[in-house]
Order: sequence, then structure tokens, then C-alpha cells
Amino acid sequence: MTTNLTSENTKEVIRTIVAEIAETTEFQDTDPFNETLNIDSMMVIEIVVRIEKAFKISIPESYIPRFTDLNESVLVVQEIASGEK
Repeated sequence: MTTNLTSENTKEVIRTIVAEIAETTEFQDTDPFNETLNIDSMMVIEIVVRIEKAFKISIPESYIPRFTDLNESVLVVQEIASGEK
């Protein structure tokens, strides 16, 4: 998958990944993954791996705790992708 890193496109790709793992599409951009979607640490790792594949980036382990909601996840991905170009 070739993915253009516009803010909206990035958000939609990540939203799709999170929705597949959480098995729901009923969440807001700021809903905490762990509280609202019952996403545990192993599921966050799965989200990160799928994001890495979708955007062809490598996410350092130190960034993983920042994957707390959709908006923050988009910011992290854009930050990493812009640094790798």
C-alpha cells in the first residue's frame, strides 16, 4: 500500500487499523484507546506494526506509549515520517 501522508489520509488509515483491532467503528478521535476501546498493550503493539507496514516507517519503541488515541497516533506517525524523508 502506497500511502500519502496528508493529515486526513493518515487519520483514515490509522482509524481503519484501530477499528479492525478494536472490532468497532464507534469511537471519536480523542477517545482513549485503553479506556473507551478496551485496547490493551498487546493490541497497541499490533496497531503499531500495522501502521509501520501501511506507511513503510519504523516506529521506535520509545514512541509506543504515545499511541493513546487516534489524534495522538496521527501526530506520532507524521512526526516519524517527516523525520525519515
